[in-house]
Amino acid sequence: MKKTILIILVFLMLALSACTATMSKQTIATEAASTQTTATSQSTTASDISAPPGGGNPPAGTPPSGGAGGNPPADAPPGGGTGGSDANSGLASATSAYNQNGGTTSLTNQTYTASNADESAILITNSGAFTLTNSTISTSGNTSSQDNSSFYGLNAGVLATSGSTINLSDSTITTSGTGANGAFAMGTGSSVNLTNVTIKATSNGAHAVMATQGGSITLTNVDMTTSGGSSSAIATDRGGGTIIVSGGTVTTSGMNSAGIYSTGNITVTNGTFIANGAEAAVIEGANSITLTDTSITSNMVVNGAL
Repeated sequence: MKKTILIILVFLMLALSACTATMSKQTIATEAASTQTTATSQSTTASDISAPPGGGNPPAGTPPSGGAGGNPPADAPPGGGTGGSDANSGLASATSAYNQNGGTTSLTNQTYTASNADESAILITNSGAFTLTNSTISTSGNTSSQDNSSFYGLNAGVLATSGSTINLSDSTITTSGTGANGAFAMGTGSSVNLTNVTIKATSNGAHAVMATQGGSITLTNVDMTTSGGSSSAIATDRGGGTIIVSGGTVTTSGMNSAGIYSTGNITVTNGTFIANGAEAAVIEGANSITLTDTSITSNMVVNGAL
């Protein structure tokens, strides 16, 4: 009997020992699982801390230009001299290959060439009237003041001031100097009328045609090309002006050189404009551009895209 009780006690002790070992293993496994969960949680937290402040990564690509780092507006002046306070002082240094002070003249088959600084090929003043056909006009001199060229027509290929009129047809105007606008009308009552004319201006600050201080220009089938910087083909400036265009093809390739730049009133019918370094048309302030049956194209690249 005692032997039987002893055997039962041995079995009970063995069973109890096995149960204790199993519980120990389960506790260790649970602790290991708990340790793994903690590590995962710590890993996630570390990832959150390493993210840059401000909420995520910055956008891909470069920021757009603008402000101080961007390009200046179309036709921003390239600089070069201080402008005069009025037309008399602004044109004080002006000379010309052909000069007419008042009166009326008509000529044909002429060649006018100017090569000095501030020298126009043709300058008509004091209500003069000048008509020219089948002729060639060219200038190569630079301006002494970009402001005076833009405001008053200094160094322009053809310049009408103080109520004068220039009528030019079946001719060419070529300029290669800085500030050498092709044809310019300056002042109330001054006008330039061009028919079947080709204008080519190749330097900076050299527009094809320009009207200021209330001057007016009328273009009929005039083809114009400019290639310098700040050389919008058809433009007005200080004091405004009126330009009326019918037909013709205009191409600009310089930086900040629009096809049309208006600080006055510009009207175009049946024209074609291609600007490769600026907007096709720009209006500054409370002024106007009116287009009818006209094609305008700008190939200016903005932030890597057309």
